[in-house]
Amino acid sequence: MPAARILKYPAVALFLVTQLAHAGEVACFGRIQPNGGVVNVGAPSADTIMRVLVSEGRQVKTGDVLAILGSHGERQGQLEQAQLALAQAELERDSGMELEREKYRNLKEGHGDASQRLESLYANKAEEYVSPDYIAGREEEIADYEQRLKLSSLEMRKLERSAELNVARAQKQAAMAEAALEEATVRSPLDGRILKVLGRPGEQAGPVLFMLGDTSSMFVLAEVYESDALRVKAGQKAEISSAALPAKLTGTVESMGTMVYRSTLESLAAAPQTGARVVEALIRLEANAYSDRLINLQVDVVIRE
Repeated sequence: MPAARILKYPAVALFLVTQLAHAGEVACFGRIQPNGGVVNVGAPSADTIMRVLVSEGRQVKTGDVLAILGSHGERQGQLEQAQLALAQAELERDSGMELEREKYRNLKEGHGDASQRLESLYANKAEEYVSPDYIAGREEEIADYEQRLKLSSLEMRKLERSAELNVARAQKQAAMAEAALEEATVRSPLDGRILKVLGRPGEQAGPVLFMLGDTSSMFVLAEVYESDALRVKAGQKAEISSAALPAKLTGTVESMGTMVYRSTLESLAAAPQTGARVVEALIRLEANAYSDRLINLQVDVVIRE
């Protein structure tokens, strides 16, 4: 009996589960889904959609652009301005530092020449007369060079700190502009297939513009009744059926959850919910030609112990 019909009659569902349990099988309901489930991709609702670059069924890679938002052009201009400001700040830092280094090198060279002249005067003082005032003048010249070297060194450090601060500010502005531009670009978070395109050019952006899934491997997320949960283990074989499937599918239990939830599949029934408590089991399907075309299909699941 199909899952939707069984759900209309809770007593029948529980009876069937009990009967199957005696036969060494666990019966439950499930839903077909891609590897990792269906992933919703959206964008800030304050923006609008300018261009949609993909269509349903297209395979995409992580980082591929899915859509461009209306603010993209303005933010692209802001990024270019920020990058120019950064380049200018780096140029001013490099040129300013080079000028100050050149000044320091000239002072260092002048200090060396003055020191050599004074040493020569000291060495020849015994052989020829040199005015004490002249020697004092050369000593003052060296002291003046030393003072100017200290000031130049301080100025270089000051200039470097100021220039690096300006560059850091410009780098921060460029990074913020780049991040803002990225927010105006909707990208794929995974390798997979575009399952549904919900956004259209000119519409307001929102939390769900695209639905994606990794259909390279398909699964059934089964809801095992809590009374059967401890009987299901990884590695057990499972059989999946539905009136919508031309043939039964097979799979293997890959993992068994540890949390008990209220069944979500029962909400599809016309009758009120039975309040069934379930534990989720993930079943990897064997390769087939149908499951990736029927994502979210509710199915009947039989797990063999």
